[in-house]
Amino acid sequence: MIEPAGISHMGICVRDIEKSLKFYRDILGMKVTRQETQDMQAHFGDRQAAVYQKRRKTRQSAHLHWGDGKPYLVLSSHTDAAVEGQAPKLDQVGIHHICFTVKDPTSLARHLVAHGVKLADTLEGYTNAQGKVRVFYCFDPDGILVQFDDGSATG
Repeated sequence: MIEPAGISHMGICVRDIEKSLKFYRDILGMKVTRQETQDMQAHFGDRQAAVYQKRRKTRQSAHLHWGDGKPYLVLSSHTDAAVEGQAPKLDQVGIHHICFTVKDPTSLARHLVAHGVKLADTLEGYTNAQGKVRVFYCFDPDGILVQFDDGSATG
């Protein structure tokens, strides 16, 4: 039996790394700690066929984090051919969302709405009787579901 020390990182393939950086870096305030273009043959070698749908020549990647850097987020994009597929919904196979615990979901939700980020429901729909948002979902530029909560909510 393994005893994991924690989650190292989450990787998300995106269509346009610059659009995604505007969301994760500029709007959410994550810090880019590394950004590079990788040669896929050098990086994956013959293993690429086992972990990729199509062979790729290059991959752009950006590592982003808050605070102490763990866990961190890796965005990757491929410029040699279009990225295919759609982000799954909560009832579909695959990792269907990522969630971050934040100190003030209410302020963050208002911040995102002010920056044109699409929420999965209206801001009012996430607001409880006390005028607070404990949990909400929004969509990143690729339609990936991102959840934020105050650490006490589920869902």
